[in-house]
Amino acid sequence: YLYILLLYMPDHKDDPAAVEILLPWSSFIKEHCTGLIDVETITPENKPQLPL
Repeated sequence: YLYILLLYMPDHKDDPAAVEILLPWSSFIKEHCTGLIDVETITPENKPQLPL
């Protein structure tokens, strides 16, 4: 969860809708943080877009 949070927060810290999506109980976080995160594949340059 912390890796995903640090990956997205710099770009979306001023957007309340994005911050809500990054809360631990959101469906986006549940989908992307249920298993191991491949940190070599999911990088700042190659990350899934937030569903805004």
